[in-house]
Amino acid sequence: MVSDHALVRFNLHVTREHSDTQWITRRAWRRLSSEAFPSDLAASALCGDLMALEDKSTDDLAELYGSELTRLLDQHCPVVKVRHKAKQLTPWFDADCRAVRRRARAAESRFQRTRAEADRAAWNKVLKHALTV
Repeated sequence: MVSDHALVRFNLHVTREHSDTQWITRRAWRRLSSEAFPSDLAASALCGDLMALEDKSTDDLAELYGSELTRLLDQHCPVVKVRHKAKQLTPWFDADCRAVRRRARAAESRFQRTRAEADRAAWNKVLKHALTV
């Protein structure tokens, strides 16, 4: 049997831009306890003796608010250093593509919420339009 398929081998030398990796600081918000944080906030100087706060100026109150919340957040969800790799942008994904995707997601969530046949048809229409863009 004769076949028109053959192995094609070649070397392609392509240089790819490496995305830069950055170290950024973020809070570990998942560590924030919904039980412990409110109790510590209630015991803080912000919610303790309110009569002691009456003679403070607005600037002093703002400073107290910032320092107390920073202290509580450092205790419950500390700042961590994470490596962030910048994603490479695709040149074809422009504002029109982003708008079509946003409309498709909105139509999908509407259908998921209502389960109405009209919303399903509208979602399919948006998806078909997205394929033509």
